[in-house]
Amino acid sequence: MPLAIFFQRFAHLLFQCKILMLSSMLTEYVHSKVGIDIYSGITIGKEILLLEVIRLLIAMYS
Repeated sequence: MPLAIFFQRFAHLLFQCKILMLSSMLTEYVHSKVGIDIYSGITIGKEILLLEVIRLLIAMYS
């Protein structure tokens, strides 16, 4: 799961630089590998704890 958080942070940087397609592709790739879908537009704090994940979706709601 640290891998999913690492790639989400990288995808978020791409998202902030308006490289939306690549950030989306990166998050989808990670989702296919680890089963965690984290939207690249959200900001995750410094401390996040994922204890048990079967299927998890973290998204931004407006």
